[in-house]
Amino acid sequence: MALQALRDAPELAVEPVVDGICRLLRGFAAGFPVQDPGPLRDDPPEPYRDEQDLLLRSFAAMARARGEFARGERRSGAAPIHWYTHTDAVLTLAECDYADVARLGHFALQQHVHGLAAPPAVPPESSPAPPPWLTAGYWDSAEAREPLGFWSAGHVFKFPFSLFRLTRRTQDPEVARAAVADAAWMLRDPSGYASA
Repeated sequence: MALQALRDAPELAVEPVVDGICRLLRGFAAGFPVQDPGPLRDDPPEPYRDEQDLLLRSFAAMARARGEFARGERRSGAAPIHWYTHTDAVLTLAECDYADVARLGHFALQQHVHGLAAPPAVPPESSPAPPPWLTAGYWDSAEAREPLGFWSAGHVFKFPFSLFRLTRRTQDPEVARAAVADAAWMLRDPSGYASA
């Protein structure tokens, strides 16, 4: 996100700002050390062919997770909602002319999206209304985001931001609509998200 912001506002790419971003990243690295991802699936996925393959397979993984989660059989890895922010980060690196660095992130993304085994989840008992991302109120007022209060503040912005950036990368409006519908469904039940 920092690379994207600096690309959009190059006048901010001055030493104090860049140093501050680097300090922030070092703080994240210190606060969240690399952890053992847990058991990998027995059938590891094929490497991504290109960025479009990466994008479409992330959308397909969310659709698969939605179906598995609805049946109480979800084994697609932890916190599917984070898949889209991770996918967007890798694609943004490539878009910002860091294709080699982005390719280094492909395996981690595959582990996150496709490769982790996860215990079955309990399907939600009820499905309240989906998040109101497409309303001005969601972005202008904290009250509109109240149904998503189980998220920390940053998630209510970064997730839809990544989701809609990803949907703009596909030329197929049906794929884009399905991706938004799958993500909205997964967010309908806070306890379901937590158990995911």
